[in-house]
Amino acid sequence: MDIQLLRTFLELDRTRHFGKTAEILFVTQSAVSARIRLLEETLGVPLFIRRRNEIQLTSAGERLKRHAETIVTAWQRALTDTVLDEERKLALSVGAMHSLWDCFLQQWIHRLYKHRSDIALQTEAHGSDVLLKKVVDGVLDVVFLFDPAHLEQLVVSEVASIPLIMVASRPDLDAHSALKEGYVLVDWGSSFAAAFARHFPDAPMPAMRMSIGHVALAFLLECGGSSYLPGHLVADHLKAGRLYKVSDTPVIDRRVYAVYQGYGERRGFVEEALGYLRTSPRPQLA
Repeated sequence: MDIQLLRTFLELDRTRHFGKTAEILFVTQSAVSARIRLLEETLGVPLFIRRRNEIQLTSAGERLKRHAETIVTAWQRALTDTVLDEERKLALSVGAMHSLWDCFLQQWIHRLYKHRSDIALQTEAHGSDVLLKKVVDGVLDVVFLFDPAHLEQLVVSEVASIPLIMVASRPDLDAHSALKEGYVLVDWGSSFAAAFARHFPDAPMPAMRMSIGHVALAFLLECGGSSYLPGHLVADHLKAGRLYKVSDTPVIDRRVYAVYQGYGERRGFVEEALGYLRTSPRPQLA
C-alpha cells in the first residue's frame, strides 16, 4: 500500500476539510479525493461520512486511524534508519508527555548530543496512552512518563524526581488566596492530582487547565495567577521578583520514569543513553 494514502487519510481526519488537506500536502483537492477513494476501495469499507460542511470518521475509519498512525511513524523511522550516513549510524526515537520536555528532558537531549553526536534523534510529545502504545509497538525506543502502567514486556525505571512548588504573581499570598484567585492547574499526572487533592481538599475549581508547564509560566507572567511549577523553571523569576512562593504550601515531588522494551538489541543502546540522563543534576529549588 502507498504510504501517501495513509498520510492523506490522517491529514484529512485532522483538518476535516478536503481543501485544507490539499494545501498542506501540496496536491490538488481532486488528488486528495482520489487517494481517499482508492484507500476505501482497497479496504472495502467507507472511512468518512461526508455531509455538507461536515466530514466525520466512520467506525471503520476510527479503527484504521490507530493503525495508520503507527504505520506512518514506523515507516518514517525505517527511512531514517536506512539513510543514516556513515558518521551518524545510530537512531534514537524518544517520546514524552508534553509537560516533561520543557521542565526536564531538554537538558538531557543537549547532554546526550554533546557526548554522542553520532546519534540521530527523533523526539515526539504525546499523552501517556499513545506513548505506551508506541513503545510497545517498537515505534519509539524510550518514553518518559509520570505514572506508567507496568507491562510485562517493558522495563520501567525511575530516572528523576522533580520538585513542584506553588508560585504566584503576587507576593504574600497564602494557599487559600492563591487557589481562589486565578489558579492554573497544570497536568503533572495522576499522582500529582491525588497529592493536590489530599493537601487542598476544599480547593475551588481552577481558573484554567494547561498541559504544559512553560505555557502556564508564560501565562502567570503576563496575566497573573498562581500554579504549581518546577522549582528550576521558576528560579530566575523568583530571584527577580516576578514570581513569589506561596506560603504554607507543600513541595510536591513528581517521579519521572523511563519506559522501554526489555528485550532486543536496542536495549543496551537505550540504557547507555539513559546513563547521561542520570548524571544530569537534579532540578533544584530556587
